[in-house]
Amino acid sequence: MRRVFDAHGKLSLEQARLKTKVDHQTLNRMKKGEVPRVDKVEAFAMGFKLDVNEWRQLAGYDPVESGTQILDAGLYRLSQRVGELIPWQGETPREKLTPDQARQALAEVEEDLREQGKLTD
Repeated sequence: MRRVFDAHGKLSLEQARLKTKVDHQTLNRMKKGEVPRVDKVEAFAMGFKLDVNEWRQLAGYDPVESGTQILDAGLYRLSQRVGELIPWQGETPREKLTPDQARQALAEVEEDLREQGKLTD
């Protein structure tokens, strides 16, 4: 958690609370290295647009794989690589995607980005 605070310019607990909706006490304990309940870990990760499964695992919880989580995490990573927001524009609502469908959709988005010259690696 310290790296997130440092990466955001020494973010205050109040700023983090507003961003994550996690209470001050929990954030303070997290900052000291205590592991909170899984819902707090997820709220923290989502508030900072971080990979929820990565943070679940860092906190000692099992990862959860839903199509939505896979898609959102993948679109976030691709957005970071190309430097612009990549919204979901598929025909299937993201909440209804299976993990396999989400992975396939991400592969297609990545291929489209390559064809547009936005991804070169």
